[in-house]
Amino acid sequence: MKFEYFIALRYIFAKRSFNFITVITVLSIIGITVGVAALIVVLSIFNGFQNMTKKQFLGFDPHIRIVPKEGNWFDPKELTKQIAKIEMTESIVESYNSKVIGFNNNQVQVFELLAVDSKKEDFYQGIKRATIFGKFNLETDNPRLPGIVVGNVLADKLRVLPGDTLMLLSPRSIEKIITGVGLRGTQPAVVTGIFNSNIKDYDSRFGISSDILAKSILNPKIGFVNSIDLRIKDIKHLDVMQSQLSVILPNDLQILTWQDLNPDLFAIMKFERFVTFAVLSIIIMLAVFNVLISLSMTVIEKRRDIGVLRSLGASGNAIRNIFVYQGVIIGFVSTVIGTALGLFVSFGQINYKWLKVDSSKFIIDAIPLAVDSADVWIIAAFSLILSTIATIYPARRASDMDIIGSIRTE
Repeated sequence: MKFEYFIALRYIFAKRSFNFITVITVLSIIGITVGVAALIVVLSIFNGFQNMTKKQFLGFDPHIRIVPKEGNWFDPKELTKQIAKIEMTESIVESYNSKVIGFNNNQVQVFELLAVDSKKEDFYQGIKRATIFGKFNLETDNPRLPGIVVGNVLADKLRVLPGDTLMLLSPRSIEKIITGVGLRGTQPAVVTGIFNSNIKDYDSRFGISSDILAKSILNPKIGFVNSIDLRIKDIKHLDVMQSQLSVILPNDLQILTWQDLNPDLFAIMKFERFVTFAVLSIIIMLAVFNVLISLSMTVIEKRRDIGVLRSLGASGNAIRNIFVYQGVIIGFVSTVIGTALGLFVSFGQINYKWLKVDSSKFIIDAIPLAVDSADVWIIAAFSLILSTIATIYPARRASDMDIIGSIRTE
């Protein structure tokens, strides 16, 4: 062991009276430990809620949606065949998306309509699982009368229940009414089911029906659609799939990922995560500042030792290393303890659900956590880097100390 390491360890762990320097050192260790542990736990909670939100949205949204850059309609046949040949493709469906007006007696609401071939309704398993009244069925006994499944908030606003008939209008239908065609532009649909996704935008402004309804009120060109929805086998390969699609995609079409479909939500989540990291980092910074104070006071306390070591031939670099090692050891020990504590709490919550919530009021029964190894490494590295930076000033001050003056002072 180099003598610098040995002396640094002696300065930290040697028996000595419980003085002010000891108090500051202990507070530094506690502060860094608590800061690191808190960051790991809180970011794991953010990851847990983000994964839960991601799972909810992916039950409704496709992994990727292909839409026109301009205009409304395009012929999907050739592109669909090409996409189906890509190995990562799990399922694909041609769909219609449009805002429509639904009315029942005196109740009128504008909402987003998604219409697909009723044979492909299994693509939207998340909506099927979330259906709480009626059934997730886009067909009825009458082939000319499509079924529609709507969100529970939207159903409440329209005062409809499963079995009720809902009249629908599109912007094109309104044009027909204004030009004197009357209500021939409307299309009835039977409410077959009501879902509760616990996602406000979907529950209050979303409905799904068969392509029969879309063709009736949107009046697209035969064989044309305005979007292609697809799911891939592994969501982790989303960027790779996006790159492969961009090669075969015509210039007049664009790719939207599930995150692009919900930009505001994920922008807010990223911002909250950043702010939380910044606020909790202050705990570590304050603790590291205590390390700087502790080392500076140790330099003053050990000035005679420094003078003796220099007179015995120790170089300025060696003296500097003693205090660098002392700060790094404090930072390393604190970071290791904090990381272990943070992981213990996180995995304990994941496996044993210590912090429970009322499942009758919330969609979860415990606070969700998900540990990201990248977060852990970044937090640990951040703590160690700050601890190392805190040693620069006191270590340089010790190495520049006057030898004779240090000995005479004592």
